Amino acid sequence: MANNNTLYLMGGMPKSGTSCLAGALYELGLEMNLGNVNANLQLFAPSSGEEFITEDKYYMYESGGLMTLNEQMLRGAISGWEHYSTARNPGSGSMLNPPHVDSLWMDERVLSIISSFAMTSLKEFPFGIKDPRITFLYSIWAKGVELAGIKAKGIFSVRPPLSAAHALVTRGWMNSYDSALELWLRYNRTVLKWAQEEEAQVVIYNQDDTYLTQIEALCEKIGLNYQQHVMDKFYKAASPEDIDPAILANHPMKRSIEDVFQALVESRVGNK
Repeated sequence: MANNNTLYLMGGMPKSGTSCLAGALYELGLEMNLGNVNANLQLFAPSSGEEFITEDKYYMYESGGLMTLNEQMLRGAISGWEHYSTARNPGSGSMLNPPHVDSLWMDERVLSIISSFAMTSLKEFPFGIKDPRITFLYSIWAKGVELAGIKAKGIFSVRPPLSAAHALVTRGWMNSYDSALELWLRYNRTVLKWAQEEEAQVVIYNQDDTYLTQIEALCEKIGLNYQQHVMDKFYKAASPEDIDPAILANHPMKRSIEDVFQALVESRVGNK
């Protein structure tokens, strides 16, 4: 494959607009359908058919096989596409309890799996893969696809802390705002790392009318044709949620959360 082939790796904390981001780019022409007959790699998206649709609004824009692989890497399993394997450190990590990026295992088998997948399943470029787990697995994926002659670039969706924590708690993903905000910090410190060290693109999922200006700027950077009429049909701004500000004000990591969010806002696409 040519050295200028680009794979966009899309991540961000769950319930932070990752599906909206991936769906917008998908609607604007970013190829995301994997060229593989394996049903486990089918994209969960409107074009996949009713059996793969998961939500009425944005769907997931993820593939089951890649979610399995990424979850196994987070928990220390060295595995291929199989759904069951022996974890190297069982229970050491998951999407909702992610390990620090420096503690993730990267060996020749993992890189070989990713490289082989890239060579057989990525047919057109630019191409996109979305999974919240990529936030922590970005360097492993980038190294793996590099072995296949593909360049990886990161795109991450960030939701304001209180709004993100509220979504996790009210939808039953987490039991408390304190733990949800701590998870926000773990995810978004890592996003900031990729923004600063790897020039990853950051999109702030603020849900208002200015969101599409970020998508337009992002399209210009990655070579997609932005179409306003397509986005007007796809994206609808939402009213701000009424969330008690004391939830964040009383959090022991308040200062760190606010500092990371401010740095991410300053780094968002279109600001630099």
